[in-house]
Amino acid sequence: MSLPRILAQIVFTGSRILGRAFMEAGRQAVRNVRAGQVEAGGAAAATGGKAGSPSDALTRAHRMTLDEARLILNLKGDVSLAANRHGIKDEVRKELVEHYERLFEINAPPAPKGKEGGGRGSFYVQSKKNGSC
Repeated sequence: MSLPRILAQIVFTGSRILGRAFMEAGRQAVRNVRAGQVEAGGAAAATGGKAGSPSDALTRAHRMTLDEARLILNLKGDVSLAANRHGIKDEVRKELVEHYERLFEINAPPAPKGKEGGGRGSFYVQSKKNGSC
């Protein structure tokens, strides 16, 4: 076999593999978008919220249910709007702020080179935590 023919086969085979991988990634992205839309609707329905309820609006705005936010912030008390019609209790609010600040410090992204501060966390985890608050 000649060298040009071998190189052509390698390029052709590699492009087929990459093409299939990109096609599958695109299909998976479409499935994820569709699943996210279903989950957001199901999450709002599961919390007992109506279509225009504040709980549903929070779920859609933050792409996270109140239960997921409670799990991320490790809150024991109920912080839902239905349970706290007169506002969130002071002890629950204090617990929420303490957990938020602790997680913020832990998950702070590293400081740029030559600057002090920062943590050892990641921007992604910190943004998920910010969405839960």
